[in-house]
Amino acid sequence: MLTDSNDMNIAITIEDPSAKPGSASTMVQGGQLPITLTLDASPGSGAAFALALATTSSAPALVAYCDNFVQQDETTWTGMLDGTDSRLAAAMSGQETQPFGAQVSWSLNGGSPVICPNFTITVEQPNTTEPATSDGGPTYVTSAMLTAAIAALPTTGAEIGVLVTAWMASLPTALPATAGVAWMNGGQLSLS
Repeated sequence: MLTDSNDMNIAITIEDPSAKPGSASTMVQGGQLPITLTLDASPGSGAAFALALATTSSAPALVAYCDNFVQQDETTWTGMLDGTDSRLAAAMSGQETQPFGAQVSWSLNGGSPVICPNFTITVEQPNTTEPATSDGGPTYVTSAMLTAAIAALPTTGAEIGVLVTAWMASLPTALPATAGVAWMNGGQLSLS
């Protein structure tokens, strides 16, 4: 999973509700964006925060959401905006970069939510994808290869028994000349 190298720091004013990004207003689709909320004053106990990312059309559609912020001290909360959301992937289809509206909201002790005006987060496609192989280097296992290999694993004792029996039947029955080779020695599995 990709993690953006920069946190997005968002300054929040409690009395006159506003949220302004201080850095990293770009994230990579398919990655995780660490978010730090820094408040101008302590909101007291029972504060809950959320950040919503939506399209900027006349009928905005939610594409990513974070509501699992953890309090670090009296005025700081941290969370992670998940860029792997399928709604974000669909909105980014065919786009290199695209601006989205971000909105921070919070509530105190279960009260009515306070919603800040939007600011913009630009989402970009990752500029690297996992290679099938490298040039002149080792071969990499891709996600698709790993998924196929796991799907092909036997799931029952009977399937495992068939595989082990077939493997044992493929072993030589005469002592191999090379040390450390498995062979069948009169029905007993042995190493040369």
